[in-house]
Amino acid sequence: MDLVALSVLDQPLTLNFSPRSIQDWVLLSQKAPNMNWFQSWPYATAIFNREKIPTRLATLEIGQKIVGFVALQEIKLGFITTVQIYRGPVWLENQNTLENFKKFCGAFVRLYPKSPWVRRRWLIETSINTNVSDIQTILAQHELTKKEGTFETSWINLQLTETELMQNLKAKFRNGLRKSLSNVKAQKIEIHVQKQISLKKLELFLSHYENYKSVKKFNGPSAAFMKYEMIEALKSGQALFICAEHQGQMIAGFYFLISGTNVAYRLGWNSNSGRLWQVHSSMMWRSIQHFQEAELHRFDLGGLLIVDEPELARFKIGLGGEIQSSLGVFG
Repeated sequence: MDLVALSVLDQPLTLNFSPRSIQDWVLLSQKAPNMNWFQSWPYATAIFNREKIPTRLATLEIGQKIVGFVALQEIKLGFITTVQIYRGPVWLENQNTLENFKKFCGAFVRLYPKSPWVRRRWLIETSINTNVSDIQTILAQHELTKKEGTFETSWINLQLTETELMQNLKAKFRNGLRKSLSNVKAQKIEIHVQKQISLKKLELFLSHYENYKSVKKFNGPSAAFMKYEMIEALKSGQALFICAEHQGQMIAGFYFLISGTNVAYRLGWNSNSGRLWQVHSSMMWRSIQHFQEAELHRFDLGGLLIVDEPELARFKIGLGGEIQSSLGVFG
């Protein structure tokens, strides 16, 4: 290894908090294979407007080179500082290495050192191509200890062919999809893909979602929070709505958030008619087809919540994606 290469390895990673525009953030997201909705601009906007929690965006730099970025929420109450990072940092192409992870840990604990006045919550995904034990060793070296909390999701590779995606479906889901497609055709149900919708239709969409939450008794994000996220996503062209209509009436809907080259399921709702005709399966398949047409790379199913939402988790698992578990929350 030459001296130039060695000097690059020796350089620390720094967090640059210089102001960035939404266009800067979107462009960075497009260069990041592991981009997710927790690290997105619309999520940051929603958590500030609804919960008054500010987000700080930092580019991760080694020397003059940007290798990634991170969106962190920082709350100051008197002498107490609380910082949280969910599913970050986000690494640019070929930068998701064990060495860079180690450098980020060092930069993070220097910025937020262990103290009775500093509370840290960092949800870490095991997306680095190395042994989990190596990551755990690095965390221990930086006195980052495990807290309560975890996260599990499923990813679908959108660069597979449609035939391969169909083959990956679980048998029960595949059979349900056939019935759903038949019902959609027989009932003349229209499935619309929309990147822009009116505020009136957005509010109707969210009212259906709130009613669905009440009927199914699950703890999804509030409609008020999601409204902020959706409006911001609509402004930046990152929102996608899939709606099923029967005789001019919405009977089911999905909302997805596009982040870089990835897309995430954020919420969905169904009506009695939609459940009767199993319309969600057709809608999800049409969604995946659209993602491929848009040349998106990966589909994040947005959290499995096997205990809290077992019915939804079974539906997501039926799509046959690759299940990914976080390492947990550390601080």
